[in-house]
Amino acid sequence: MSCWYHCHANIEKKLKNLKTKGVITPEKEAELLRDIDKLQLAHSDAAFEVATACFIRKHEEDVPEFVDWLDKVDSARCYSILN
Repeated sequence: MSCWYHCHANIEKKLKNLKTKGVITPEKEAELLRDIDKLQLAHSDAAFEVATACFIRKHEEDVPEFVDWLDKVDSARCYSILN
């Protein structure tokens, strides 16, 4: 079982890796983290699903590697924790 802290730490680690590889800028990293943090504020499952869809739509073209990773690797654990 994961908690918000561990989920967020894994996300931060992935984003740091992408920044080191030059895939994202520090500004994009900060934007992604802000948007991820906002997902946790969803007050219901339905609101979370809408917010997640908006997050994916907003970022899938800029950072598909991160969106794919989040969807495939941590979606089951993190999405349930973020929600």
